[in-house]
Amino acid sequence: MPLDLDDDSQPADDAMVDDMVLSVDLHERRSDKSPRDIYEELQKRLQGTADVRHEKLKMGDYMWTRAAEAFGACIERKTMRDLIGRSAKGDHVRQLRRLSSSQLPGALLLEGDISTADHQVAYGADPISRGHSDSSMREALDVLCFLARLVLQKRCFVLLTANAMNTARWLASWTQVIKDLCGVPLDDVTKAGARSDEETIGGRFNSLDEMRSAYEQCTDVKRRQLLLAPLLLVSMDVDSQGDAARSAVAAGAAEVSHQVFQMVQSCSEAEAPSGVPEVPMVNKCSPLRSKDIKSIPQASSCKVEECPPAAKDVEEVRLQLLGSGASTSLKSAKLYIYILHGSQLLRFLLRSVQEVGNMEVAKVAKACAEALVQSLPLQSPGGMRLLLFEGIDVAAKQVCGKGQNEPGFEVAKDTAKLFPAVVAVLALRYRINAIPWRNRAKLMDFLVAVFKEFSETQLLDQ
Repeated sequence: MPLDLDDDSQPADDAMVDDMVLSVDLHERRSDKSPRDIYEELQKRLQGTADVRHEKLKMGDYMWTRAAEAFGACIERKTMRDLIGRSAKGDHVRQLRRLSSSQLPGALLLEGDISTADHQVAYGADPISRGHSDSSMREALDVLCFLARLVLQKRCFVLLTANAMNTARWLASWTQVIKDLCGVPLDDVTKAGARSDEETIGGRFNSLDEMRSAYEQCTDVKRRQLLLAPLLLVSMDVDSQGDAARSAVAAGAAEVSHQVFQMVQSCSEAEAPSGVPEVPMVNKCSPLRSKDIKSIPQASSCKVEECPPAAKDVEEVRLQLLGSGASTSLKSAKLYIYILHGSQLLRFLLRSVQEVGNMEVAKVAKACAEALVQSLPLQSPGGMRLLLFEGIDVAAKQVCGKGQNEPGFEVAKDTAKLFPAVVAVLALRYRINAIPWRNRAKLMDFLVAVFKEFSETQLLDQ
């Protein structure tokens, strides 16, 4: 993927051509305070490590390059205000579609407190009702469900930061890790094919029943025939095309929508007597998390069993959908969720520092990630793994508050730069989403969204 330089871009010095470059998209305007603060902070933190430049990127806001290769990941930064405000237009869907089609792993970096979503405005959204093709987000649960879908559908990694300075720390830590990775030729970064219409529709409707319900809510046949057209248009990159091309794309989207409606109508008329199978959800969790899990609405109708945790002091939740009646042979892949408290992470980090013999970020992160993978069955065959952390900042502050003589003081003091590097290794080397939450309540809010999205997926494997 060529990096298009224009008059505002910064040309590379000959001395820097072999060094790592963190490219920052020109749309992250240097005149806007937060992006400018991030840019300037990155220049300070990465001096002597990587060159930070403004470039015109065709996807994402941050990308690491060296000569003719791209490294690590392509990161799309969104503030809560931006994500909510532009969600009705489907900007987030279109941008993440580009990331998911890349040869590089994609990551959504969401900056800000998710609870503030309740006070943001989705510009252009229908103020009265929301249609089934409406991609707008209007409250915190919408955002959490969006993140859960990204995780469950393996679209991209999810990074959460509190503010602009926190974002700069994460990007700097990722740079330390990415310097040691193998690159991908820039021309190959975006060679993956675009998402098909079937994938676009399947990403919005989790089951045939859900699509039928959407059709039933339309007031006439014409609206049913065109129901999917807005959804398909949102997923298509038509911004750079002329009026004639956009009209042709719109006509194509309308035709596909009409064809899908006819197929669904035919399926409804000739549906097999067995019908769509009911899909109860089975949940197994460690005893410490059992009470919290049973309070989740989606868990009230599923079978909840206690199970021994995968490792000492680690809480675990397992989810699986099972067919019933005539479809008892159907089941979904299992979802394994491992939950670690911040104090446990500090112990892993301390042991890793002792093993490495110094506080070099990349080496400590690699050792810590490897220890986590070995302690938990994060790479066992079958199923999907998700790693959640709870209260890291609080645990680090508690250790630092006890003074410099406290074991682990130096590790706790540097947790803010060590932990993002651990997340980078888990994501880029082991392909595991590791997401931190401020406290137990915030983590439970996300688990509610995961349960909701997982229970509605109804994607069963024979």
